[in-house]
Amino acid sequence: LREADVVLAEDTRHTRTLLERHSVSARLVSYHEHNEAKRTAEVLPRLEAGERVALVSDAGLPGINDPGRGSAGGSLLVTGESGTGKELAARAFHDATGRCGPLVAVNCAAIPAGVAERLLFGTRRGAYSGADNDADGYLASADGGTVFLDEIGELDLGVQAKLLRVLETREVLPLGAVRPRHLDVRVVAATLRDLRAEVAAKRFRQDLYH
Repeated sequence: LREADVVLAEDTRHTRTLLERHSVSARLVSYHEHNEAKRTAEVLPRLEAGERVALVSDAGLPGINDPGRGSAGGSLLVTGESGTGKELAARAFHDATGRCGPLVAVNCAAIPAGVAERLLFGTRRGAYSGADNDADGYLASADGGTVFLDEIGELDLGVQAKLLRVLETREVLPLGAVRPRHLDVRVVAATLRDLRAEVAAKRFRQDLYH
């Protein structure tokens, strides 16, 4: 945070206190204060000009919101209602980290039931009927860059468990493979759901949330 020129935050009151405590002079911008067009006009020119943007989420996956771990954290959770700029935040995070790989955006809510595992993690030839060739999943396609998992709360618990394994080991095991593949990928997840409530209802894994 000390190196940031602009800080995007959901809870600006908490974040302003954090910035003051650490003597950070960056400009503070609220996710909810502007519409998406204004947020784009606010942030993207700064990124193009080489300024550094930090993102502060009010909850979830370890990332930039802990100033002691921001440089090492490989994941970020962005929460908010539809239209509050979650994908913009993901793009700003990707651009600000200087990743040379792509930003791969995935709408988890649009993935048909039963195919999320092979779309996210990939497949190997012969893994199932009709799998005639190896296929990279979304995570492998983002190697060297960032994968944006929009509406992560829509993934079923089994897929969440495998995603947690990727976050912990930085390796992905495609369906039908016997050896994992190392990945250099950062993960930005977004949701409009209250994940604390989802964890309490046992619809979202507590270990993935924390």
